[in-house]
This record gives sequence, structure tokens and C-alpha cells, in this order.
Amino acid sequence: MDRPLIAEFADNGFQWLDIICCAMHGDMRLVEWLCYHTICYSGISTSQMNAFLARIGSPITLSKVKGKLSKITFHQHAKAKWWFTDDRWQQLVAFCDGPLQPGDVSDTWDVLAKYAQLREIFTCMHPSEADQHRFKELTLDFFIAYRLRFSLPKDVSHYVHHLFAHAPDTMDHWKSIGAWQLQAFENLHAEHKRVVAKVNTDLHLIE
Repeated sequence: MDRPLIAEFADNGFQWLDIICCAMHGDMRLVEWLCYHTICYSGISTSQMNAFLARIGSPITLSKVKGKLSKITFHQHAKAKWWFTDDRWQQLVAFCDGPLQPGDVSDTWDVLAKYAQLREIFTCMHPSEADQHRFKELTLDFFIAYRLRFSLPKDVSHYVHHLFAHAPDTMDHWKSIGAWQLQAFENLHAEHKRVVAKVNTDLHLIE
């Protein structure tokens, strides 16, 4: 936040805390990368992984382009939320990391478990005061666990950086992150397309 904003923002009185990342898209992008890295680091073949994903009813189907696993992408928030019901992320981690001794958890499990706690807070419209206070500590715990497990600099996506470096300040200032979600705007896309299509049709008829 010590970097200057671009002139278009700075000259009009905006500050860093006036710029808020959409909680819905943040969750989607974070879960995409968590699933992708968990799968890539496992070393399991694409065909074996796809068979497992189909068995648990996953919305993901993996593919490769020029020998490299394609980035996982969710187009609906429901596909990110799906992983945090019915022990689904736990099944993914158990499959990717292999069997453990009773009571043990893997480094990957630690990352996902910490993220599960975080997303409950930052996707909540009105987090409790207690959750607001523990949010910063959780982001630090998550980031440390994440970097220990996914150690390459390229593994740190924009949203991982944002969650650790900026989201705690946003939470302190606005007392919520989940209050800023773009579902309402997203729902206007289809309406916008219908209007544009009708205008184009009417113009064509006039011609």
C-alpha cells in the first residue's frame, strides 16, 4: 500500500482502501489454484486423476495442452463452494497425498484446512467481531502453510498475495469483505446481451 496509485485514481481522491477485491471472485480464483497445485504436486497421472474426480462428482475435468496440465477455471461460484461441502477437499487431498498414519495430516491438508476457515470469514456478509479480529492471524497462518507446501514463487497468485497482504487491512477498515460481491452485476451480463442483440436486430431491420 506504500506504492502510489495511478494518476486517474490518486488525482480523484481514491486511496488503496477504497479498492476492494470481489469476495466471490477471490474465492473462485483461490480455490482454482488450490485444486490445481494440489493436483500438480501430487504427480498422479491425468487419467487417474480424472477417474477420481468423476467418481466424486467433481465439476473439474483435467486436460493437457502440449504436455502441460491446463489451468483449472470456474465460471460459477457454486463450483468453488462445492469443494467445501461433504468432505470433498478432504477427499482430494487424501487421494493426492496418499495414506497417512491415523491422526496425521499432510502439509496440503494443513493449507486447505486453514483456507476453509478463512473463506468462511471473508465470504460472510457480516462477520462477527471475533471473526474480524482473528482474520489477520488466520491469513498469516494460511500464507505460511501455503508457502511451505507450494514453494515456487510462481505458485503465489495475485489472490494469494491479496489475501495475505491486503485483505486484513480491508477487513480492519470496512469490517467485512463479503459485503462486496459482484453477483448482482454479474447477473446483468445476460440482460445486457439481450438488449444489445435486440438493438442490433432493430438496426438491421431499419437498414
